[in-house]
Amino acid sequence: MKGVSTAVVAAIIVGTLYFGREVFVPVALAILLSFVLAPLVRMLQRWHVPRGLAVVGVVLLAFVSIFALGGGTPSVACAEDFLRRKSCLHAGKRMWTQRRCAIR
Repeated sequence: MKGVSTAVVAAIIVGTLYFGREVFVPVALAILLSFVLAPLVRMLQRWHVPRGLAVVGVVLLAFVSIFALGGGTPSVACAEDFLRRKSCLHAGKRMWTQRRCAIR
């Protein structure tokens, strides 16, 4: 009976991680990114840069370098896909309202 309960708990954990991956993956990446950027913030603080300014500068540097290396291209593709889908939704809405009006 203990083996069955362990299997059920394992299945629940795996299912939670699977369905929660849209939340867990960005959180995990944010934690990893904070560990990577923390030494740069400490270095700037040793140079007497205020902590808030150091954090903002390092984060901006990280974003610029990510986009410069091509990390922003999926975001651009996603935005283009969104605009294409939006136009399809508007076309579908027009078609639906025209059909509905024609039925009456």
